[in-house]
Amino acid sequence: MYLSFHLCKTRCLSSKSGRVLGKGQMPVSDVWLTPKPYKESRWWKVSSTAILMIVAACGKVLIGCFNKPTIHRREAFMRCVTKRPANKPLITVSNHYSMVDDFLISYLLPWKFLFKRTGVRWMPGAKDVCCKNLATSLFFQLGRVVPVVRGDGVYQQSMDFCVDRLSEGDWINIYPEGKVNCDKEFMRLKWGVGRLIADSEVSPIVLPIWHLGMEDFYPTKKPYYPRIGKKITVVVGNPLDFENDVKMLREQNKTEEEVRKYITDKIQDVFLTLKTETELLHSQSDDRNS
Repeated sequence: MYLSFHLCKTRCLSSKSGRVLGKGQMPVSDVWLTPKPYKESRWWKVSSTAILMIVAACGKVLIGCFNKPTIHRREAFMRCVTKRPANKPLITVSNHYSMVDDFLISYLLPWKFLFKRTGVRWMPGAKDVCCKNLATSLFFQLGRVVPVVRGDGVYQQSMDFCVDRLSEGDWINIYPEGKVNCDKEFMRLKWGVGRLIADSEVSPIVLPIWHLGMEDFYPTKKPYYPRIGKKITVVVGNPLDFENDVKMLREQNKTEEEVRKYITDKIQDVFLTLKTETELLHSQSDDRNS
């Protein structure tokens, strides 16, 4: 049942928005393989654990053994991921400079935590990248990547799924720039992150992260392969709590769009501060090594 996969060879309509999709594109429902966590089969659980361990091994070996990572305030990350109250959801938000930025999450986590698959992050990922065929759809979704249709807005099946996961205390890792930022420009964030925070039944911890160097480790231009000996700087910000903000905005009868924008703008401001700090720390390490 979960492995039904129908390729759309002609133009089709998105199930949520009615937007006409281009030739060869598919609505998420046609590539959706992920069962709800409480309906996962034994095969799915075992296979998912295996995929997550493979990805974790790649992150830990390639980043930790063959490159030069420096993590600032790692303890804040570990506290939010491993020691937050039961049923308290977490959203980690980060810039997106490389196609393999998720390797950083694997590198930061201890091995023993990775064996507890239910505590590992979910992550929205572009359907046109992660679901090109059955094999890639299965691989990424076993790895807890949730296919998102870019341009279909904040109300679509994948975003509903992420809200449900947050409401049950899970962890979502999201790149709110919405795409790999090849030029490293400071981009306007997408409002999807605002919707996740505003609509979660339990207000999540929001942990901002900024990094530099992943684009040197795995460049966005050909040839595509991991490099060695590259400096990677990661700065973990202070946890954010939007519970009072959301309550205030709704008491003021703000629209859902205004609520999402307020939250996203606030994260954008924090990102700008973290970006500046990370660039300074990254350059300082260059000076020490020169």
